[in-house]
Amino acid sequence: NVCWEEVWVLEDINFKAEKGDIVGIIGKNGAGKTTLLKLIAGMLVPDKGEIYIKGKVSALMELGAGFNPEFTGIENISLNAAIYGLSEADLKQRMGDIIEFAGLDKFINAPIKYYSQGMYMRLAFALAIYVEPDILLIDDILAVGDEEAQRKCIKKIFELKKAGKTIILVSHDMNMVSKLCNRLILLEKGKIVQEGGTAKVSSYYLETVGDEKGIAVLEKEGLRVIFNNGKVTLDYNGFSFTKAIGGYASLFMSSLNSWSSSFNLSWEVKNFGTDKIIAEGKSYEGVLSQIWTLQIEKNCLQWQTEIREEGIKQPHIDLLLIPQYKRWQTLDKISDFPLFASKSNWQDLGLNSCSDAVLGVSTVWQNQDCPGLIFEQEDKDISFKLFNTGYEQEARVIQWESGLKNKNRISIKIFPKKEKFTEYIENAKQKLLFEQQAELVRLRAQHTISCGGLRLYADVKEKSLRLYYKDKEITKGEGLHNSFLVNNVWYTLSSGVWQIKNVSEKELNLILNYETLPLFQIWTLICKEDTLMVKIEVKFNKPISVSNQLTLLQVHDGYKKWESVYEHGNLLNERFINDIVPVRLKDNKISKILLKSKNNEDIPELSFNVFSQLDKRTMNIYKYKRKNDKGICLNSSLTIFKKERLIKPGKYTYFEGEIILGKTAKIEKVVKKVST
Repeated sequence: NVCWEEVWVLEDINFKAEKGDIVGIIGKNGAGKTTLLKLIAGMLVPDKGEIYIKGKVSALMELGAGFNPEFTGIENISLNAAIYGLSEADLKQRMGDIIEFAGLDKFINAPIKYYSQGMYMRLAFALAIYVEPDILLIDDILAVGDEEAQRKCIKKIFELKKAGKTIILVSHDMNMVSKLCNRLILLEKGKIVQEGGTAKVSSYYLETVGDEKGIAVLEKEGLRVIFNNGKVTLDYNGFSFTKAIGGYASLFMSSLNSWSSSFNLSWEVKNFGTDKIIAEGKSYEGVLSQIWTLQIEKNCLQWQTEIREEGIKQPHIDLLLIPQYKRWQTLDKISDFPLFASKSNWQDLGLNSCSDAVLGVSTVWQNQDCPGLIFEQEDKDISFKLFNTGYEQEARVIQWESGLKNKNRISIKIFPKKEKFTEYIENAKQKLLFEQQAELVRLRAQHTISCGGLRLYADVKEKSLRLYYKDKEITKGEGLHNSFLVNNVWYTLSSGVWQIKNVSEKELNLILNYETLPLFQIWTLICKEDTLMVKIEVKFNKPISVSNQLTLLQVHDGYKKWESVYEHGNLLNERFINDIVPVRLKDNKISKILLKSKNNEDIPELSFNVFSQLDKRTMNIYKYKRKNDKGICLNSSLTIFKKERLIKPGKYTYFEGEIILGKTAKIEKVVKKVST
């Protein structure tokens, strides 16, 4: 016996398409999309109900439909034009445009059985539009063909829309329907289950398409989170602010030498509550690869990803947002998103650092549906990157790394009002400033020694040693520093990698390593009353040639007088040559220099005294100026003779001396005897 079952392919369908509408029909295979187009085209007759058509209909159905494969392109155009009711005169007038748009050139005279799918598509589309329809039906045919052909077709669709034509489009490509359509209809088992704006309907569709055991939806206080088999889409009060597939994880598989994404895994929701989802993604071999935890807390999504795969590189999360987001800001930067510059390539917007791992994105706040978003990392060492996709996709991309041990937790806060968004950013700035100041105080305590009115601060960030007297800085520019010449390259404090050890409140050790040199410096700094004792040692691991060595102290330009044991002078000359005013010493083979201010009690007298290798040292004084800096420099230079430049492995003292501040800074005059 043969049993027959009556199945309604379409049932209770009721919708209207106005002039200028581009209506997208979406749904799973077998939902009835193509059948609906055939009814509108008159290829099928409904069993019940009526279809009202006003105007000429042109249809692009399955590939090759209506074409005779034995006929040439020209012959098929003539045949189909007659079916559409186009006169021979009209066809002759439009034939050139049809052939040009199809891009078939000499192949137009070949039987179409030899055409590729792309050639079929271009010919069918050209014919359908140049018969000048009032209503154009397209059944997923745009998915065939190269990018250039698709671009031409999409451009023509927008021209038809502008001309007031009605277009009904069936497609599985959500990017395409989002770009082309102003309205979507979602079919399921022959019935309309959703109808409305593209963002709303596509969001609902993405919830339902795919393996059901890997789908779950959280909804609380307007925020809706859709997890669908390794993808996350978000909407607020029914407005979808993610684009296309939303958020997903990507990583490079070393074993396969290729990229892999989270939506390529087999997912199962293991825990699903009112405000929390835990989902596991497994590889095709059944190995647990990723665990995602999604939780809603007061208009905030907490999103944790844990990647367990081995042999991976560059694991990260990408979240695609709609192009209505026009501006981004961190706690110290604010900028507008640029225009979409490339067709398909992503454009890196150059965000390489993000203070306190906080990033905000917003619209111009005229669109009340689109909320402001603030992304905040739990791990403050993880930053964000920003991209624009190509203009074909038109999405903003927020990207972040998966974190230490490939585990990351991020919060995405929703702000429907500008005032609350701005307030949160300002509060985060103040919090960061307070934490930075507290950290600065802590570091300064660790990197500071003092005694009497003298204080030395080792500034690790700027790589400089700063001198203070009664809490007022005496140093300028690079402060207390040294430099040495190796292979015609000068190396300074800023060239080395700093390591500081605070021995006591009065003693500090600074160790400097140089990555390209087989040596390191050891600075021993000791405060004693108003005196700073300075000792610089160098440890050589291999023989190396050193041509010169300088120890310098750059100080406040408020010093107006100088003295040595033999002579004295002023520092009033302002005639700079190459930003330098040297002081011409009659004798620079000296070990002490005293600087004095001119009736300025805030600037103490300063004595710079050298103890080591006096027979090889000279001292110089000069004034300098730079763009935002002006001061006086005391320079103790160690002359290294050519035969002594190759230094053997070992530890050597290169400088030893002291800096005295205040009333104890004195110099004893010596009358130099001149032989006759």
